[in-house]
Amino acid sequence: MSGAVTAKTLLGHFAQSRRFPFSGASAILCAIILAGLFHAGLSAQEDQVSAYRQGVFHRSLGHKEVALQYFNEALQQDSGEADLARLALLEMRLEEKGPQANYRELLAGSSPEFQPVLYKRAGFMLLDAGASVPALELLLEYPDRFPQDPAAADVLYQTGRYAQSLGNRYVSATLFYDLLDRYPDSELADDAFILLARHYYLPGPDRNMDRCRDILLHFAAENRPAFRQSPHRPAVQAYLTGKSDLNDLFSSLYFPSL
Repeated sequence: MSGAVTAKTLLGHFAQSRRFPFSGASAILCAIILAGLFHAGLSAQEDQVSAYRQGVFHRSLGHKEVALQYFNEALQQDSGEADLARLALLEMRLEEKGPQANYRELLAGSSPEFQPVLYKRAGFMLLDAGASVPALELLLEYPDRFPQDPAAADVLYQTGRYAQSLGNRYVSATLFYDLLDRYPDSELADDAFILLARHYYLPGPDRNMDRCRDILLHFAAENRPAFRQSPHRPAVQAYLTGKSDLNDLFSSLYFPSL
């Protein structure tokens, strides 16, 4: 950095001077020295930028190979940015190769505090890639791997709902059942019931109107706080008393009209 400052100072002095202090060969030599000093200053400045940040910069420009090089370099650094580099590598690998990507090593190598972030991101990206089995395996591992995470039930719910929106209904139903089995007193239990009822109402191989109605009857009979205080309760009761149909029920719950 000091080299760059010296070069700029000299150049500024020369620019303001009426006479350049050198001539002929001396002037050429001076120009070469100044250029070298300025370049050294820029290199020093670049070295001060972390490998992770340089990776982010090159990734934003589409320089994939350069970005990968910097992110892999950042993995060797003992800093919080190593985990962020791991997340970037996870995204790049899954974007390129989907479930064939070697993403497990990235999950295992992160700091314990950051692992939940990587698991959630990988789960969503595998769902996007249509990789139902790897996504489901990874997401079902989450509560066991992070038993102290207060957001574990929410992870199952959010990924289940996302899978249902993608039309991946087997995955969504499995995640909702797992949520209800592991966290029966969760405040998300009523939402999981409704989405399971919707699962059996939607057209497809699992469509089962009797099963759908049974779930709604169970919902109405539940006395747990999540069900007693559920915003869905009036709509469920309206359906069960014949005042509305299932299309009205799910539409009133902010789901697309079916």
